[in-house]
Amino acid sequence: MEYAETLTAKQVADDLLDRSGRALSTGDFDLFAGCFQLPNVMTTQQKTVIVEDRDHLKRLFDGMRTKLRDSGVTELARYVEAAEFRSPTQMTSTHITQAIAGGVVWGSPYPVFSIVEFIDGKWLGVSSEYAVKPRSAQDNAILGSRYVPDMQRVKF
Repeated sequence: MEYAETLTAKQVADDLLDRSGRALSTGDFDLFAGCFQLPNVMTTQQKTVIVEDRDHLKRLFDGMRTKLRDSGVTELARYVEAAEFRSPTQMTSTHITQAIAGGVVWGSPYPVFSIVEFIDGKWLGVSSEYAVKPRSAQDNAILGSRYVPDMQRVKF
């Protein structure tokens, strides 16, 4: 995407959502990686991950695709709720994500707040905060949380 003066913040955010969404859908890691600056910070209420390099990003990408597929998710519906420039080379955006499994809503929709910067001629996400329920299936799919709930056990 071009320099900030020729685009609206919403256009930048929509483009990043489109490219990252197509990448997740098709398994195109290179397209996905082209949306992010590394290192990158990804946060849920449960966990913060600093993605240091492409190998780490690839592991998260593959893990997210696997967990979503294993959960029966067939589609991610996402839209930009707000986007604004903070400077000519930095913007913030909030988008809403809703997972869908075979045409049925899966989990709750959740907002994602992102900081995006214009680096080396490209708009790249530098950090994202995912407002998902702690220890939820979405939390697990996004950053690979390893939460195992306490369970009552009854012996027979």
